[in-house]
Amino acid sequence: METIDVRGLPEPLARAVEAMVRTLREQFNGKEQQKRPVKLPVWKGTVKGSLRREDIYDDVT
Repeated sequence: METIDVRGLPEPLARAVEAMVRTLREQFNGKEQQKRPVKLPVWKGTVKGSLRREDIYDDVT
């Protein structure tokens, strides 16, 4: 498929489709830069006890 028919769509929606197709091309053609994994900081410590969802969120019953 070489074309997408956007006749009858409002101009902002047609531009959004165009932008989405451009983004997909970049992602699948490998043009987008490869992102390296981020090394997260680590602290020395010990486990003090268990942590449950109920301990964090007050909306959980």
